Amino acid sequence: MNIFLFVLCLVINGGIHKVHGIQNTLKEDLELERQQQLINKPHIKSIRTKFGEIIDCIDINKQPAFDHPLLKNHKLQFAEVSLVPGLGPYYGVSGSLSVYNPKVEKDQISASTLWVQNGDANRIEFGWHRDNYKQTGCFNMQCPGFVQTHKGIYLGTRVDNTSIYGGTIVEANVSIAQDPITKSWWLSLESTTIGYFPIALFSNLTSAEQGGWGGRTHAPPGAPSPPMGSGYFPDDNLVHACYFRQVSFKNGSIQDYGPEEYHTKFGDIIDCIDINKQPAFDHPLLKNHKLQRKPNFKTSSVKNSWARLIFGLEKHQYCPTGTVPIQTITKDDLIRDKLLNSHTSTQSTPGDHFAEVSLVPGLGPYYGVSGSLSIYNPKVEKDQSSASVLWVRNEDANRIVLGWHVNPSLYGDDATHIYSRWTRDNYEKTGCFNMQCPGFVQTNKRIYLGTRVDITSIYGGRTIETNVSITQDPITKNWWLNIENTNIGYFPIALFSNMASAQQGGWGGKTHAPPGAPSPPMGSGYFPDKSFIHACYFRDVSFKNGSTQNYGPEEYHVNTETDKPSCFGVKYYGNQGRQLGYSLQFGGPGVDISVKFVIGNELKPIKYVVQTPPER
Repeated sequence: MNIFLFVLCLVINGGIHKVHGIQNTLKEDLELERQQQLINKPHIKSIRTKFGEIIDCIDINKQPAFDHPLLKNHKLQFAEVSLVPGLGPYYGVSGSLSVYNPKVEKDQISASTLWVQNGDANRIEFGWHRDNYKQTGCFNMQCPGFVQTHKGIYLGTRVDNTSIYGGTIVEANVSIAQDPITKSWWLSLESTTIGYFPIALFSNLTSAEQGGWGGRTHAPPGAPSPPMGSGYFPDDNLVHACYFRQVSFKNGSIQDYGPEEYHTKFGDIIDCIDINKQPAFDHPLLKNHKLQRKPNFKTSSVKNSWARLIFGLEKHQYCPTGTVPIQTITKDDLIRDKLLNSHTSTQSTPGDHFAEVSLVPGLGPYYGVSGSLSIYNPKVEKDQSSASVLWVRNEDANRIVLGWHVNPSLYGDDATHIYSRWTRDNYEKTGCFNMQCPGFVQTNKRIYLGTRVDITSIYGGRTIETNVSITQDPITKNWWLNIENTNIGYFPIALFSNMASAQQGGWGGKTHAPPGAPSPPMGSGYFPDKSFIHACYFRDVSFKNGSTQNYGPEEYHVNTETDKPSCFGVKYYGNQGRQLGYSLQFGGPGVDISVKFVIGNELKPIKYVVQTPPER
């Protein structure tokens, strides 16, 4: 069973006499031949796809659409329409749709679609109709109507790879949008316009009174209905049921947030700021700072395909050239950041715990650390936090941290966020999270500090990871942050009291809870066991020394330490071969020092409540 791109997409495959057991009359055969000749125009080039389908390259001005009697005088146009959120009447809908291949039987159909509609008669759903398909309308280009403009993507194209329940997700961004001048309705896939339905086709579709997103199935009367979407009910897990995410619509109010502001799918407001006027340059130590747009060292070009899916701005939201994304900071954000930075961050801070692998100070200096980090979403309570990070520091005062954390006090949610933190005096008077104070210079137009991670790893199941690094520029001495081999920005050397090099660097986890309160889980919430689908890990870890080369740390290069071995563990495995490289695991379930339970009528204290992994 094949799955086809877009929505109700079918390809004619058989002869004209008998299809799926249906016998045609001679008159019906002749009519089919006429339609076939009408649709199959003389071609300039013919292409056979890997699935055996024949695709003809047709003169764009002689395509089947122009045989429709309502389009005799239609003038071909090329245009793109971008969608903005608002209230309306409706002039477009869009969303990113997960693509599955549900099992359907003969004479059944299962589709996942977006659509616009006016009245009951005029409708487009990547397939269009009028009069409820009584006399007009068809799938794809099996009748004149749709005007193809793109030379690579065509309606009816087959999708090679589809999503797997609980595993790999394949998705596509799709949209239907009306041109504000010609009123034609354009179809787009992955921000690429492929063609349009001319307004003249419809009896009344100058706007849509309704639009939506969802699924449709068809079966003969009295026959079972096929599965819809992935075949599973919605359960708030985006790797289970079929989904639309980042859905939006356009309306007649022309509500416009402008090219310099976006709402993420989570409701965060991101401002696109002139790169030369970003908050970092308000720092008194950076008044004469000269912007560095890229580092003076090479960065790997290998990208993780998951990263684009799970964090950062969507492709159609990238900030314009010359601007960078900065999350809007509210007064509440500043208050929360101040409270979180009101205590220093040392290994002896009450309520703070750690499990880490650190480079031996005497073997430095160090100029960078890197590694691929698995991403989880440990459950934490209010006033708690749990982080998995790499870091560099010089003495105890100067420090840069990069990784992910769950921190409800900072963000007001229990999601996982990519974050960084810095200080020049161990957080006594300087430093902050992300960009909640001037300091970090943003250079990338997609990935920003504080971005929420959409999908995270599951113990014993799928693993989501990202490559992270902190590296000093050998010429400017600025410290660059890199996520998924993408340089997102840097901390200028002028911010620090002494960071010409790092005395120490490392990898591991940290947790925080109020003094005397329970400690939350770290990493995946499980102890290291050398199974890389269980405990949180760093793999392919490396450091950079004075030779400017990256080296995997041998066991004599590192120390391993945890301050609460009953709660958290850490294991350094050294070189584990090509797939894992120099690797380590860390984490644990945390500890509760205050829980009590009732035996009979008496409260009994529990000093420690430690979770252990289930039997496998």
